[in-house]
Amino acid sequence: MSTFLTQTRKVELQKRYLFFGTGGIGLLLAIFSSSFLGIPLLGLGAYFGWKWFQFRAKNGMRF
Repeated sequence: MSTFLTQTRKVELQKRYLFFGTGGIGLLLAIFSSSFLGIPLLGLGAYFGWKWFQFRAKNGMRF
């Protein structure tokens, strides 16, 4: 059983990796391959980034 702080950090880490991974893949696809797939992935990455920012702000984590 983990503490609340440990669980919160684990969730934040998962959200961060999802944001950076989706945004990075979208950027690489938009630049080097297909903008048809890259632009929507960039939008999805921006959405995940906003959700990550809201989670950090809500839980009082430092940036």
